[in-house]
Amino acid sequence: MSSSDNEKNQKIAIENINYFYQKGISLEGKKVLDVGFGLGYNSNIMKELGAEVYGVEPDKEAFLFAVNNNLIDREKAFNCSLQDIPQELIGTFDIVTVFLYNVSYRERVCFAQALASVINPDGIAIIGVHDDVYINGDEYIAPIIESITKVFCNVGFKYTDNITDKFFINASVPNVVKKRL
Repeated sequence: MSSSDNEKNQKIAIENINYFYQKGISLEGKKVLDVGFGLGYNSNIMKELGAEVYGVEPDKEAFLFAVNNNLIDREKAFNCSLQDIPQELIGTFDIVTVFLYNVSYRERVCFAQALASVINPDGIAIIGVHDDVYINGDEYIAPIIESITKVFCNVGFKYTDNITDKFFINASVPNVVKKRL
């Protein structure tokens, strides 16, 4: 990876983490799951800010880059999809992040349900949609909000106009948790 790519990835990760500050969410002492951690930049910053970071990444090459460069702890990183996370981790996370949401249309509801299942009753999901992948604006974002709204009781969203024109969704009180109570 070139130095400019590395620098760009660092800036994007910082922007992602700044969303936590904007929402008044502290990472200190929180158990966080970084879904699709990619090259590990977001995971690393969250770890530096005091979070206990776990992650899932289905892409083998990205997974190896992150663990080999110590951007995420190897024993807390899983080379799998969210749906294949170890059972003992279900319902244990305070915060779940998905910083580049690019799940296919046909898998959205299944993914949203899996996302809701890994969060503890007081947890929150932070989903960042960076639309330079799809360039579809609301046509892409509206179905994402709809799928998240089906499985979470509280859903909010916000556009940013920083480095990446990212759209953030925050969701809490998963319906699966509500049904368990």
